[in-house]
Amino acid sequence: MPIVDTITKNCKSVFLFFAAITALFLFSGQKAMAVVNISLGDSDVMFSKETPFAGDSIKIYARLTNSGDEDVLGYVIFSDNNKQISSPQQISIKKDCYDDVFVEWKVTGGDHKIELNVFDTNNQEQSPRKDKVITKLLSIDSDSDGDGIGDKVDADDDNDGVLDEQEISLGTDPKKADSDGDGVSDKVDAFPQDKTEWRDTDSDSIGDNKDTDADGDGINNDEEVKNYGTNPLNSDSDNDGVADAKEVKLGTNPNKADVKASDWQAGFMNSIASFFKDKEYLYFVLGIPALLIIIFLFKGKRRRRK
Repeated sequence: MPIVDTITKNCKSVFLFFAAITALFLFSGQKAMAVVNISLGDSDVMFSKETPFAGDSIKIYARLTNSGDEDVLGYVIFSDNNKQISSPQQISIKKDCYDDVFVEWKVTGGDHKIELNVFDTNNQEQSPRKDKVITKLLSIDSDSDGDGIGDKVDADDDNDGVLDEQEISLGTDPKKADSDGDGVSDKVDAFPQDKTEWRDTDSDSIGDNKDTDADGDGINNDEEVKNYGTNPLNSDSDNDGVADAKEVKLGTNPNKADVKASDWQAGFMNSIASFFKDKEYLYFVLGIPALLIIIFLFKGKRRRRK
């Protein structure tokens, strides 16, 4: 073998030897690359209320577990329909441990996509790395009357005692116990769509506020108050069984239960006498039948005596 080839071969061997020694020296002092792994599953995301309704304020909880081989720093971003709910929630987890974070959420009705984006920040020289994304889909119902039953299945959404179907047919609001906002529940409001009226004492379809004779006793409201001191919402102010208008006509006190049966009978007889007054022909028309009846009865008694 020529001497040049021998030298070349020996040089290559020496180069490869030193290259191997250098590589071993460089990498022997370095640690193996660390593995960062944040575990977050669907069951690790929970709500403080199992079935929230629109208007509720609840908490969304998340439990994150460090299943990697080194401690983890990072944060979680909670969003609702791609809109961030709050500021990022920081996490700091030892290996083989977990960390719990939560945010407050004001619930609104409709469909919601709750999303959690988890980032780790262990490598400060690079941008935070997205480690996990968890999505929860929710359909939120309303509970107008706060009875714990969602409006979709509640037959009386506003709990006013009038079923939703009836309210729809009547034109009132099935989600408001007082549709016209007059302070009176639809169930007892005689005019549930008119905030100026809610009572009809004499049932004449005219609200008491507009009715000039609210109790229908024949005496004007103003007269009852100013002239007689009676109750314009009660046709018998003293509850003695005789209407206010009748007592005024008899001359008795409509505010005092002082009408006796004999007084009432006397008044009744006076009314009959007034009817016959100046109607002499009625005595003739009614008197003949009465006379015949008396004669018939008299003859019957005489026959029995014989």
